[in-house]
Amino acid sequence: MPLLNLRDGSGKMWNRPAFTDKVVLIEFWATWCASCKKMRPTLNELRKTYADRGFETLFVSIDQDKKALDRYLAGKPFDGPVVHATDGRWSEWDVTSVPAMFLVRDGQIVAQWTGETPKAKLDEAILKALAPR
Repeated sequence: MPLLNLRDGSGKMWNRPAFTDKVVLIEFWATWCASCKKMRPTLNELRKTYADRGFETLFVSIDQDKKALDRYLAGKPFDGPVVHATDGRWSEWDVTSVPAMFLVRDGQIVAQWTGETPKAKLDEAILKALAPR
């Protein structure tokens, strides 16, 4: 997977070691994206369902304006960590539209989706990624 090397609001660095021994659903999103807003309850539910099994969600904002992002997050807190990528880092992931989601296991992309994705598809892929090797 391409590197992120971004810090979330708590100061945690999301780099390659942060993905070791974890399954992480990374969502590239933006405050202006209606489909991203529709996916939020599903992603929050998935995080709650699988958190005790080593699953995490990471939300990567591609918003240009950090102050606007901060205002948005103040009114709509997320159930998972949020990082801000304004330096085009999202293009390294070949993200051309949002939401774009990548399921990562131990630093390897194992599934990906673009746009609104049914919960059943996400559940299936997450369960497969969480299964013992």
